[in-house]
Amino acid sequence: MSRHIVLCADAREVDWRALPTADLVFTDPPWKFDQANGKPPPYPGLPVPEIVDVLFACGGFEDHVGLAVWVTAAHFHELIAELVRRRLPLPITLGAWDKGADAYGQGAWWASRMEFLFRWNGGHADRSRTASNGVRANRTDHSEKPEAWQAQLVARWCPPDGVVLDPFMGLGSVQRAARREGRSFVGVELDVKRFTAACTRALDEGLGPLEVVRG
Repeated sequence: MSRHIVLCADAREVDWRALPTADLVFTDPPWKFDQANGKPPPYPGLPVPEIVDVLFACGGFEDHVGLAVWVTAAHFHELIAELVRRRLPLPITLGAWDKGADAYGQGAWWASRMEFLFRWNGGHADRSRTASNGVRANRTDHSEKPEAWQAQLVARWCPPDGVVLDPFMGLGSVQRAARREGRSFVGVELDVKRFTAACTRALDEGLGPLEVVRG
């Protein structure tokens, strides 16, 4: 039976050696940005170097581990520059998510209607795919990311007995995808409200049990 371990902790301070080794790191990092309307962002973001630090620490750049990362259009070039600076492998662009002209989160929230999903896989290319967002609701109540597509990718990229790891779990869309596909999961989220919401939704949808660890 698959195990789902979730930690309410700062991913920068987690001892990843004490947790199950990942076969797939799949995450939507908290990219740091300023809103055009001058209001505080909906969550505290991290600079690109600190996000790369976490991806490296949790094993995302190991040869035997798959890595898939959502990247906003505004942070695309900065991420590539950071990888080049560290001489880390460059990603293969898997696809782009077109949120649509009327997508929630446009205008002040995003620099572009496109968000990219990058994949690292030992230099082997994968076919490009696109996904559209069929959900229009408040960001605090669900993940904007297309969950059905993420579940398909978990099934393709993680072996049936493998472990999916999300160091920036947020509202838990990757956890739910992993559970639906029968994979084990390790997730970390710093924000208590988002962590609680993710756990509550997973249990409400019958996607438990969860092994909850509070950092």
